[in-house]
Amino acid sequence: MISTSPRSATNPFFHLRALRYICFFLTEDMAGSIVTAMVLSHFDYANSLPFCCLASNMAKFQHIQNTAAHIVLDTHRPWPTQQLLCHLHWLTVHFHTKFLHLIICYMSAIYSLLIHVLVVFVHKINTCSLCPQFPQS
Repeated sequence: MISTSPRSATNPFFHLRALRYICFFLTEDMAGSIVTAMVLSHFDYANSLPFCCLASNMAKFQHIQNTAAHIVLDTHRPWPTQQLLCHLHWLTVHFHTKFLHLIICYMSAIYSLLIHVLVVFVHKINTCSLCPQFPQS
């Protein structure tokens, strides 16, 4: 498949640099939403972040997230990044992967419980004495 977009357009720093130019005209919430949609949402595309990511890639993702936080809040390097992430209500990449693991475990447990309840419910409907019995044809 041939890509028609320049390689730099797929780089998250390309979008962050572009956002830096218009950030003065945006509110903090608007800038945070744009960064989340354009940059951070690509981190966990199809929930692949917690399963196939090396520590070196996690460090790169964290660096991108830290840069995004500095751009959104229009701060400079002396500010601790952890405070910026807390102010934006963003999890670090490490805790985001743990959160995704918990969500996936929760959803699988809910799914298996739902299947069990449906099987029991269908069995009770089929064996209920109050239900009208239709003749078998």
